[in-house]
Amino acid sequence: MIDHWDPTPSYRQLASILRTRITSGEYGPGTQLPSEKHLTDESGLARETVRRAIKLLRDEGLVVTLPGRGTFVPPDHHRRPTIPTQVARTAEPTPDPHPHPAPMPDPHPDHRPGAQPR
Repeated sequence: MIDHWDPTPSYRQLASILRTRITSGEYGPGTQLPSEKHLTDESGLARETVRRAIKLLRDEGLVVTLPGRGTFVPPDHHRRPTIPTQVARTAEPTPDPHPHPAPMPDPHPDHRPGAQPR
């Protein structure tokens, strides 16, 4: 599960594993993640390392922690966009929902403020 020879920090490795389980649907919307104790037993990591991994996923909007209840994958309508989604959205120009009309051509192109009519 965790590769201790990998230079990637252990909490990031665990976050990546959990992220994959969430995005693959193994942990679907509304599903409770395994407890911190279960994750420490499964991964062999310290409890604080597991907490850092969960915090990373929480910061990304992939999970929510409800005090006294556990950590859950939120229903889709409660998810915050993750950073990659936000970057993807800003990379593509979005059409203006309220486009401004094109300026009307001046019916009197020779008319300048303060100019005398010919």
